[in-house]
Amino acid sequence: MALFIDFPKQEMKETWKDTVGTIRSGRQDPHSNLPYSLPAWRFTADTAEICQTIADKYGGEVSEWVTKGSDRFEVLTTTETMDVDVLTFRSEMILWGQRKPMRVCDGQTRTDENHAGEPCKCAADFPVMWDRKTASREGEACMPQMQATMTLVDFPDLGTFKW
Repeated sequence: MALFIDFPKQEMKETWKDTVGTIRSGRQDPHSNLPYSLPAWRFTADTAEICQTIADKYGGEVSEWVTKGSDRFEVLTTTETMDVDVLTFRSEMILWGQRKPMRVCDGQTRTDENHAGEPCKCAADFPVMWDRKTASREGEACMPQMQATMTLVDFPDLGTFKW
């Protein structure tokens, strides 16, 4: 079954580049390197000023965190909800190789460049969604990936965030 069949595919390349930060729902444990979810939203940004504006409204303290990206400041907010305006949204299913996708589909049909329109192997090999979910955790089937760009309703002029 395709994710969001009626939702139009959107090109995200241009808006994805012009972001001021990232809205995150989790982080990685520094000891085990395993991801875990947080009880409230986490923001990362290139500047402490952006994070401070968010902290002033949604709670939390601005700090630096270790990252390979340029978004070296973070704030762990105390809010579980916030209003956003979604600018772009894309969902797809991906089977990842070591550093690049091996297969991309909409849940039924492949959408990757060299195989567009062909049936996805995951749908045939794992027709029951629960089996497909287990297989994706084991690296044998495509798993959902969603990307969005958005602005905060409380701070529309702050810039665009990715999620």
